[in-house]
Amino acid sequence: IFTIIFELAAIFDSNGVYLYFLNNDPVLRVKVVSQVKEIFSKIEPAGFTPLVPVLEEVFRLPASNIGHDKQLLVLIASDGAPTDAQDNENIPELERVMREYHKIETTFVNFLVCNDDPFYVNYLCGWDQSMIHVDVTNDFVIERNLIRTHHP
Repeated sequence: IFTIIFELAAIFDSNGVYLYFLNNDPVLRVKVVSQVKEIFSKIEPAGFTPLVPVLEEVFRLPASNIGHDKQLLVLIASDGAPTDAQDNENIPELERVMREYHKIETTFVNFLVCNDDPFYVNYLCGWDQSMIHVDVTNDFVIERNLIRTHHP
C-alpha cells in the first residue's frame, strides 16, 4: 500500500518525498518507487516508538509553514502507542504535540493503524473526531462499517 501512496505523492511533489522513521535516519527527496522498495528492504522495525520527537521534527519542516508553496501530508504507520526513550507510553505527550505543533492550515495527518487493540484504536479515533485535519485509517472492515454508518 505504501508504494501506491508514494507514487501519488511523487506526482504532486517533483522535489521528492521525505521519509522519516522512528528508529532510523530520515531519507529525503525520494523520487522513485524503486528507492522506496530498497529503503524498506534494508530497514527492520525495532526498538521503541519515539513518535513525539520525530513528529516535532516533521512539524518544523518549512513545508508546514503558512506561505509555503505546498501543503504537508504526514502519514504515520504504527502498531502501538508512542513511547519515550525509556519505553514508557507517552500518549499525552503525543496529544500535546498534535494540538500545539500541528499547523492545521498547512498540515494533514493520517494515522495508519497497524493494531487492532481497542485502546489504541479508540484514542486515535477520538483524535480523528476532535482534531482538524487528522484522520485515522483502520483496517478495511472497520473503515467500511464507519462509512456505512454515515452513508447507509
